[in-house]
Amino acid sequence: MIKPIMYHKVKKLKEIGHTITTISSKTGLDFKTIKKYLKMSPDEYQLYLSSFKQKVKCFDPYRDEIIKILRCANTSKVQASAIFDHLEEIYGELPASERSFRNYIAFLRNNGEFQSESGRIYEPVEPLPPGQQMQLDFGEYRLKDNSKYYIFAAILSHSRCRYVKIYDRPLTTKILIDGLNDCFAYYGGIPHEIVIDQDHLMVVNENKGDIILTNAFQLYKDEMGFNLYVCRKSDPESKGKVENLVNFVKRSFFSTRSFLSLDEARGRLARWLIRKANGKKCVATGRKPISN
Repeated sequence: MIKPIMYHKVKKLKEIGHTITTISSKTGLDFKTIKKYLKMSPDEYQLYLSSFKQKVKCFDPYRDEIIKILRCANTSKVQASAIFDHLEEIYGELPASERSFRNYIAFLRNNGEFQSESGRIYEPVEPLPPGQQMQLDFGEYRLKDNSKYYIFAAILSHSRCRYVKIYDRPLTTKILIDGLNDCFAYYGGIPHEIVIDQDHLMVVNENKGDIILTNAFQLYKDEMGFNLYVCRKSDPESKGKVENLVNFVKRSFFSTRSFLSLDEARGRLARWLIRKANGKKCVATGRKPISN
């Protein structure tokens, strides 16, 4: 929804002969939005405005908490879906859909309640068969109390099913191997190929294009029988395939939550995996990663 002042500006620009392309450059609105509002008469716009306000009012009881999350989050880009999931975790089923909630966030933003930056998570679409490939990544997240959690995250390329485990100490090769064992148990099998970054827990160095693994990880790889694809340092596009998974965890899980202990964080993370990460339809596939 656009504000009345923007609606009238779009109408005025059209009346004086500007094309949709010119209107878009002057207002920052996309073509679809401009066409939508050009079709509306002033009376139709007022009815639409009233209808929109009525639809989003069902989230008013959560308004103060939403504003607090947006103003106090550790990141400047908090996704509406992450806030929706946070509220759903606390209050159970919410009065309207996630799409209506995004409209409510837009309503608050248009009313000047907060400023936000737009952003999206990139997930590559690869038509790989089931069980073919798993992508693995690691990261760190510092909480407001200055404590830090270390993230082990994996995703299956076919289904987009995610597995995440967090630790309160830096990862070692032993922790990595234990994490992979837990991950394989969660998925119910071992993928044919694992995609990794050139992490020191697994890779010693690269010698004339040949990847040299640490002794412990080489032995583990040989025992488990999976292939390894290591993203090259000079290939940022392939490297991005695994890096964005941790960004998703940070923005969708960590950005709206605080914890009293590692056990609490792990418990809430496990429920988030079921409810949100693997319980909602994936944009890339159009399916839930794990069906009920």
